[in-house]
This record gives sequence, C-alpha cells and structure tokens, in this order.
Amino acid sequence: MMDFTAERQRMKRKREILFNKTSISLLPLIEKIDSSERCVVTCFALNECKRISEYLVRLYDYSLLPEADIAVNEWAEGKRKMHDAKPYILALHRVSNIIEDKHDASLFHALAQGYSTVHTPRHAIGIAIYELSAMMKKGASDSELEKRMDSYFISLCEAENKAGEHTWAKFIRNSF
Repeated sequence: MMDFTAERQRMKRKREILFNKTSISLLPLIEKIDSSERCVVTCFALNECKRISEYLVRLYDYSLLPEADIAVNEWAEGKRKMHDAKPYILALHRVSNIIEDKHDASLFHALAQGYSTVHTPRHAIGIAIYELSAMMKKGASDSELEKRMDSYFISLCEAENKAGEHTWAKFIRNSF
C-alpha cells in the first residue's frame, strides 16, 4: 500500500498542488518515465491527455479542448511547429486559473502539462501531479489513488507497444 501521508498533510495546509516530484508515491512512476524512450513518453502523455480531455469536454463547452488536442497531436507528428501549438497549452493553463471547481482546474493543469510533454518528456509527470491532486481534493481514498497510479503504468506499457505505430516528428523520433 502506498503512503500518501505527506500529500494529505499538504491538503490540510490548503496547498493547491498536493503531489510533487519528490513525492515518495510518484518515484516509481518518475523512474519509469525517465527510463522510457521519448516517443513512448509522448505517446503515454497524449493518451492520458485524450482521456482527461474527453472527461472535461463533457463538463465544459470549450472549443479549446478539441482544438488543443488536434494542434498538439499535429505538432507531435511534425505537421505543425511548436509556436502553433504553444498558445493552446498556455490557454489551458489560463483556463485552469478561472475555473471555480478546484478539481477541474487541476485537470486543466494536468492537460497542459501532458501536452507540454511533446516539448520535453520532463513534463509527463505533471499529469500525475495534477490529476492525483485533483482526485485527493475530491476525496479519493488511498486505494482509488493507487488504482490511478496503476493505470499510469498500464498506460506506459501500452505506449511502449503502440509508440512505433505512430508517425512522429523528427525531434521526437531522433531523441533517445
């Protein structure tokens, strides 16, 4: 069983972000991400973003959500440049600052971090940091948090199997 004591203490202190890169519960995921090829991490992040975006689009009628998904995926495929996709990512961060529901605001941040993974794989852990923070704010139990953690590992394994099927931009393809 994972220990979420430090994160629950941060919640009691009214912190917005409950998990961070030094969270003990995230260390195995960070190690897995760090040891994976860039195309695998990018595939993982885009798959997680698709899942989160599909949830948010049911709650918010923002054309930004599907537009951001298209722009970032095309950037990852080499069909667009970073300067074409970056405004969408920055807009997601801005939206997170105006959303009243703190849970959903954290999910918008998770989405922006996930899409930023196309730029650098170091952003991938932001998906877990913000999504797990959102879940904890919503009252998730330790077992629910562990289940989500497990889903990240499953998603990474799926990405390992599917990353080769994608057409990647040269800057992703040539980074190992």
